[in-house]
Amino acid sequence: MKKMLGLLVIPAFVLLIACDGTTKKKVVDDDTVGGDTIVEADGDTTVTDADLAATCGNGSIDIGEPCDGDMKNCVEIDPVKYTGGKAKCKADCAGYDTITCDENPAVCGNGIVEGAEKCDGTIDNCVDIDPLMFVAGKARCKTDCTGWDLETCESSGDYCGDGEKSETEFCDGDAKTCVELNPSLYESGTAPCNASCSGYDMTGCVVIQSECKDGVIEGIEICDGGPDGKAGLRDCVEIDPFLYSGGKAYCLDDCTGYDTVTCEENMSGTLFSDQFENGSAKWLIEKDWEIGQPSYTNGDETITEAYSGLNVLATKLTGPYALATQGLPYTQAAIIAKPIPIPSGKATTLMFRAYVYTEYYTSTSDATQNKWYDGLIVEGYEDTEKLGELTLEATSAALLGEFSIPEGGGYVVKNGIRGHSVANTYTLFTADLSAYAGKTVTISFLFVSDYITSHFGVAIDDVTITTE
Repeated sequence: MKKMLGLLVIPAFVLLIACDGTTKKKVVDDDTVGGDTIVEADGDTTVTDADLAATCGNGSIDIGEPCDGDMKNCVEIDPVKYTGGKAKCKADCAGYDTITCDENPAVCGNGIVEGAEKCDGTIDNCVDIDPLMFVAGKARCKTDCTGWDLETCESSGDYCGDGEKSETEFCDGDAKTCVELNPSLYESGTAPCNASCSGYDMTGCVVIQSECKDGVIEGIEICDGGPDGKAGLRDCVEIDPFLYSGGKAYCLDDCTGYDTVTCEENMSGTLFSDQFENGSAKWLIEKDWEIGQPSYTNGDETITEAYSGLNVLATKLTGPYALATQGLPYTQAAIIAKPIPIPSGKATTLMFRAYVYTEYYTSTSDATQNKWYDGLIVEGYEDTEKLGELTLEATSAALLGEFSIPEGGGYVVKNGIRGHSVANTYTLFTADLSAYAGKTVTISFLFVSDYITSHFGVAIDDVTITTE
């Protein structure tokens, strides 16, 4: 049985994942659609050696020159052949001198898959290459080891890229207007279905232009106090009922949150509280974790609201969560920045609300693969020592249970948060921290995903730690 350690380094401590298991998820190759593209010259322009000589050395890349006096990262020149280093432009501007590049040790043709190779001299079952796209056939590895020749595979007729939305897809080849997806955030633009058919690509969306201090909350604004600031005045208890017991707060001058300096702190036993209306000051977040307004819609997978206020902590506000490199887990942590002293002789409880939507994989050829993948684990640490994974309870039991994550070429089973929440619905999760009495504990929300199919992920709101 293999063992894997997934290492996550943060300023205060080190997070570790150590798992054992034997299940293996079907492999999906990146080179599953399309073929080679041949570009033919039109013959209109002929660049001679004399033309190159006349312009080489002027520091400007002219017609026919691949470079001119510059330097380039070797990986940009050939990401398969080189792993590092920089290359200077040759004196005759005919290309880069790659003698200073670090070459990839992979050797195509030696029968060993290494470096950036997808395969090497093998013939593989098409179903193993992509269980969603193919139902039968075998495919030979290409001579350059970059993927498989899929001409001999038998298509399932139902895969991402066929233009037909299946049960496991949220879209396929279509597009929606950005306003349709989130009318409160976008004013125009079109969002096409992304390459994995797991959601819409929002990069082309135009965010509503907001004018801070006009008294209207719009676009990415959290609040807007108007010219005199009074329009944004809000009761501190509404901003965070666990942290504050009274007072009022003005909207910040940049409309990104509230200035809570005038709020009265709640001294009734709250050890920590955050509704995320004032940014990430209380958190250490990495990779794709974000704090702000959620905006993701795909059929019944919809999250455009917070549980309270406007903001949440999300694996990615506009979704979907990131996919891992094949065979490796993609881990990202959101950590309460200040360790929490757990008192002795009292009941101490972690509480938070969460919207959840993760992958349920359905195989067309192997029913043993039909299970949950990707999910959230809540961990406790004392300094750098992992105390364990918290045992969670929830008002919706369907969102707690087993899910599989990558480990050493296969998968291992973890227990935590995964599943499908109802649109814009948050579930209360709790964990008893009393077992850590006398310790000063750091709480980490760790999300782990694999390399096939992603959805929105997790949106968290109203995190509190109370003692009584």
